[in-house]
Amino acid sequence: MTYILRPPTVEEGPAGPPPLFHRYKLLKADSLIMTNGVVTRQRTFGNAETLAADFAYIGGHEYVLSPIEYTQLVAAGYGSYITTT
Repeated sequence: MTYILRPPTVEEGPAGPPPLFHRYKLLKADSLIMTNGVVTRQRTFGNAETLAADFAYIGGHEYVLSPIEYTQLVAAGYGSYITTT
């Protein structure tokens, strides 16, 4: 069985005037950074964070997970973003 992760996304509208643009939503991707089994969800990240992490799942991409990664992500509450094939 293959586990595929699609990191979480959020629909956001632009900040500020004019009000009409608040109806238009853009899909923004968040990234998941896993270090020592602890998963953090972030919009922005630095190169040092990804190098120090055990696993880095950058938003907007799909990742094939190992069974260990799958177990840790499900335990951290991100199982709904994982599909199987």
